[in-house]
Amino acid sequence: MFAFEIKAARKVTLGWVITLITVTLMLMALYPTFKDAMDNSGIMDSLGDAFKLLGLHADMFGTPAGYFAGLVFLYISVCASIQAIMLGMRVMHKEWRDKTCDFLFSKPKTRLSIYAAKLSATGLLLLCTTGVYFIVTVPMTMLIADTTDISIGAFGRLAIVMLLLQLVFWAIGVLAGVVFHRVKAVLPVSLGIVFAFFALRMIESSGGETTFISYLTPFCYFNTFDITFKGSFDATFVALSLVIAAACLAAGAVIYRRKDIPTV
Repeated sequence: MFAFEIKAARKVTLGWVITLITVTLMLMALYPTFKDAMDNSGIMDSLGDAFKLLGLHADMFGTPAGYFAGLVFLYISVCASIQAIMLGMRVMHKEWRDKTCDFLFSKPKTRLSIYAAKLSATGLLLLCTTGVYFIVTVPMTMLIADTTDISIGAFGRLAIVMLLLQLVFWAIGVLAGVVFHRVKAVLPVSLGIVFAFFALRMIESSGGETTFISYLTPFCYFNTFDITFKGSFDATFVALSLVIAAACLAAGAVIYRRKDIPTV
């Protein structure tokens, strides 16, 4: 089961890795032009409200490191979250969608062992996504931006952020895939969930102060600018990420074990 799930999702995962790397390199290649535009105070003033909604500020664009940690990583975190939730949802949803549950559960394996194999396979694919992404992106980003002000440690901390975000959305996807087995297509549901959480981040950012909304969306859990330059994670939000992921996976296991097999 583990090898089967790896094989089934490897091409999609490779496509996501290529997409993440391509988007990053394209955005980093635009940094010199973007910085020149930001030096124009009129342009900065006109874009100030838009940046505020995205949780960005002018200080982020003074260096390639700030640009990467702010604007570039914002795009990457959203894309990586979509990948994670789709991967988690699809791996749990497909047997119900294709009505092949009776064949799967007729094998001499418990449902929990099947569930664990699916989690192991998709979890490994997410680890590979983050690992390959940063291994390729780090040197090429430094080369394109012609800079060494982005330390390896900063990239490592951002890799942890990406993994934690993917962990949360992957777990949400797993639970959604188990619960909403009648959904015909995974993509619309996945996009809807991710963009709903991102909309909450925008609402939180627009206020300028931390409110209870910051606890409702994973996109508010990690201040990538502070993590990059100060190395500071908020322990509360890291713990909350792990708790949410564990709760979703545990709930998914309980439902998966007891779920009725649909009749054809």
